[in-house]
Amino acid sequence: MELSFVSPRHRVDEEVLRDHALTLLRVWIIRCHDNVCSIDQEAELLEGMMKRGGANCWTATPPESTRPPMKPMVITREMLQVGMLFFPFWGPL
Repeated sequence: MELSFVSPRHRVDEEVLRDHALTLLRVWIIRCHDNVCSIDQEAELLEGMMKRGGANCWTATPPESTRPPMKPMVITREMLQVGMLFFPFWGPL
């Protein structure tokens, strides 16, 4: 195994290479452990969602609204000339 940051002229002791390899191995073991823990947590969350919502929590259809649909706002030339377009207009037209 070679270290990429060491130039070919320099010789590196085998113990240093071994320590470097073991350190890298420990880093990847810790990362893998963190990923496995997060997968376990996500599995618990998904189980809780399934218990609460059942099969309905996975449907892609939005819930039906009880309020009537909103009317479109018609922008007239007068509104543009007065400058109403840049202010929120909450009242009836």
